Amino acid sequence: MNNPELWFQGFEEGRRATARAVAAKLRGTMPDEELAALVGFGLDELGDEEPAAPARSRYDHAAVPGLRLLEPAFVRAVRAARRLTQPEFASMVGVNARTVCEWETSPVPVRVKTASFDRIAALAAARKDAPAE
Repeated sequence: MNNPELWFQGFEEGRRATARAVAAKLRGTMPDEELAALVGFGLDELGDEEPAAPARSRYDHAAVPGLRLLEPAFVRAVRAARRLTQPEFASMVGVNARTVCEWETSPVPVRVKTASFDRIAALAAARKDAPAE
């Protein structure tokens, strides 16, 4: 931003929103004077409104029932420990080989159906020297 006044105004609004959220959580657990000192604003400045619920992250696995988050490194490690190729691993998990490739090369945790997650977890828990099923 080129205008420092606008930047400071946005910063102040952010501080006030954070203080409002903290005050809403702690109101009633301590005297108002202590709460005002803690958040740095008078409680009358903050108002009584509840803060808006935070937006869900697109990576929040709880947002979609039946899906779990899985780290790409974990998929690679399980497959390597079992000495499986991507197509072999894919057939054991019940997905396409291209899907396994996408899971392993993703820069962020990937969403995986719970059934696939359970199969991968079972493979991870199995003894490494046991034959692949």
